[in-house]
Amino acid sequence: MAKKSVEVQVFDRDFAVYLRESITYEIKMESRSRNKLRGAILICILLAVCALTSRDATWSDWTFRLPIHDNLGRPLALHSDPISNKIVSPGMSYDEVLNENFQFDMNAHDVMVFLHIQKTGGTSFGRHLVRDLDLQRPCTCQRKRKRCYCFRPNRNENWLFSRYSTGWKCGLHADWTELTSCVDSELDKNEGDTVKRRYFYITLLREPISRYLSEFRHVQRGATWRNSRHWCGGHAASPQELPPCYEGLSWEGVTLDQFTDCPHNLAANRWVFKPLDSSVVKVSTDLENWNLSVTNNPMLDRLYIPLLHIVPYRQTRMLADLALVGCYNRSYMPAAERDRVMLASAKRNLASMAFFGLTEYQKVSQYVFEETFNLRFAVPFEQHNTTLSGATISTLRDSQMDIIRSLNSLDLELYAFARKLMNERFARLRVRDSQFRERFSHLGELPGRGNEVFNWDQVIAQDNHTGQ
Repeated sequence: MAKKSVEVQVFDRDFAVYLRESITYEIKMESRSRNKLRGAILICILLAVCALTSRDATWSDWTFRLPIHDNLGRPLALHSDPISNKIVSPGMSYDEVLNENFQFDMNAHDVMVFLHIQKTGGTSFGRHLVRDLDLQRPCTCQRKRKRCYCFRPNRNENWLFSRYSTGWKCGLHADWTELTSCVDSELDKNEGDTVKRRYFYITLLREPISRYLSEFRHVQRGATWRNSRHWCGGHAASPQELPPCYEGLSWEGVTLDQFTDCPHNLAANRWVFKPLDSSVVKVSTDLENWNLSVTNNPMLDRLYIPLLHIVPYRQTRMLADLALVGCYNRSYMPAAERDRVMLASAKRNLASMAFFGLTEYQKVSQYVFEETFNLRFAVPFEQHNTTLSGATISTLRDSQMDIIRSLNSLDLELYAFARKLMNERFARLRVRDSQFRERFSHLGELPGRGNEVFNWDQVIAQDNHTGQ
């Protein structure tokens, strides 16, 4: 009888063994002795090895597998520090969400957490969260300061965790891994009390090629995110794990070829094959057979040296649980498996979010947000598709475009998944809205409020001239 393959995750105080069928056994350990912990770890490793001996072992056997459930409008089920919190249900299905009389409760302890991915229009969306929502108690913003107080109607507690309401409490452009291990404790410190809260994660995604080129233009003008912590596994990524792409304070004036050439660039993920003249020739993810993927000529193969630095795709990395792939330790697992696990994790986490929007589908995104949270914006979102990255695309050589697509392959797959999920969410919300035609044609029109248009193309272009 074939044995079942397992995955072992070990924490400081708890460990759990996950079977392929997602049956979970949790064994609580007391932290009285490190010897006992080491013994438990050894037992788990031996069990895993035995389970894998019945056939050829691959990293696929060690992958954390859970079904993806859409969590539209629901609080995050698995939250905060995995060391101190038990693993619970992965989420709710659409039917469970729609059949329950659910509402984001600003008067209780519900908190909206904005995961801000660079160059998706998140800076301006964050501004509109604090300025243009029709609230019982509007956020109060101080002039000449990038901070607003977004308090509950009945007390001075934050209902919004974002750059403009709380600041970068979990680090500059904190990702999923950083936020879920940080938000709860930061709010406790900020409010001086330990409260059991429900967290509703939201984010924006953007078409990956346009987002990548927008980041390139941003960096070319001298902007950096050098103060980002990249916190994972209880520590920040080391300089050896994430070496800088440039010397000095910025990468101002970088060319597109230099930008795509840097093997540590967090804008994308790739293994770069670099000839002696330092120009990029080939991008590949086939680490075991890299020489075959470059050329079949053994004489020419000698001209190429692989740069062994694997760095995650921007949007996929920021939505994935990086603990599953060893954080920024590139030797933790083979690159192909790292990509596969990271993409699966990003998809699952995206589906677990109460809301996500797509920069290219602003009207649909606005409608889904408003229906999900029963909140209304006082401005309509419009899209005219005239961003600077679009103009840049028209100037690219075919070889440059091929490289950029390779660098963003995971993000392209994630975005396709996001579009499909967004269409499903929009369809379900539309069906249950008896006033859909009226609502959808008058988004952002509120009595007594101005009728300013929120133009995403314009604000993304403006954001390109800011530092974040």
